[in-house]
Amino acid sequence: MDSRLNDMKRKIRDLKKSELRIRFGSEEAPKGAYIVWNGFFGTGSEKGPGYTLERLLCMDREEFRQAVSLFFCAVYFEYYRENGLLNRQAFDPALLRRMDLPADADAEQVKKQFRSLAKKYHPDTGGEAGKFIELIDNYRKLIEKGEHTGE
Repeated sequence: MDSRLNDMKRKIRDLKKSELRIRFGSEEAPKGAYIVWNGFFGTGSEKGPGYTLERLLCMDREEFRQAVSLFFCAVYFEYYRENGLLNRQAFDPALLRRMDLPADADAEQVKKQFRSLAKKYHPDTGGEAGKFIELIDNYRKLIEKGEHTGE
């Protein structure tokens, strides 16, 4: 088990180094810079799923590959956003993921999924108020100019 744990630690450290090279051109981040890796591989944050070491060790190869793909999608989203390179239909992949949407979802898919989840989580239909409020917050963030560059 120790070798699997050490191997996983090495893999996720390498992912952090990759993000830093992609976004900042070195293995050092500017002081105070937002690092996508911190939200993905740790306790979690508002901007990431928080893949703990325990969770990563329980994943099969395909699940791990998907987690890494989501990570790089978020890294490139930040890179493109920071450098003014987003296209008209770019949405924050972390917010899309919270709505169970693929990273390449378009505005119509976002709207359709929002309506579906709103019906599911609305308190009047037996849903949880907390999840409903979170859904509305995520949707608002997606459609605001700060998260969606096409409006």
